[in-house]
Amino acid sequence: MTTMVRFQVGDGEYAIPVDHVREVRSGERLSALPSSRDGVVGLLRDGGDALAVLDALGPGRDHVLLLQHGDRRFGLAVAAVTSVVDLAAAPGPPPDGQVGHLLSGVIEADDGLVLLVDVGALLEILDTAAPPAGWAEPASESASESDEPGDVPGDEPADARVTAGSGPALPVGASV
Repeated sequence: MTTMVRFQVGDGEYAIPVDHVREVRSGERLSALPSSRDGVVGLLRDGGDALAVLDALGPGRDHVLLLQHGDRRFGLAVAAVTSVVDLAAAPGPPPDGQVGHLLSGVIEADDGLVLLVDVGALLEILDTAAPPAGWAEPASESASESDEPGDVPGDEPADARVTAGSGPALPVGASV
């Protein structure tokens, strides 16, 4: 049995394996990232780190899923997190017609189709997104020791824990 975090973006219903979801945060604390790459909507503070947040599935920034794939952490902007569900059956194959491999399968739910997002493919978007128009590679990547990272909002504590199983919408700040 596989446990999934189910969420909405635009008109779509999506799911990600709960093993990759560290926390659900409010999108209100999202900070803009000037000259960001395509697909990167901003930054969110996580402890001492500023994590890039993607909007790869479309518009919807009310919440951010903090994701982890291997040792990499990043965020995914979503409109709403609707539930944590246990799947008894394996998902169907990825849908035909998609560009790339962002979707790894389809889940048939009582209320329609739910698209299973490949977290590794999201990370590839973050790593391979083209720089914005007019952006030039810096002459040197070394930083002086006096460089201090800016304060990025969003380092708020989680105010609830979520357990696996079907249930109501998840509260902001919930960890899974």
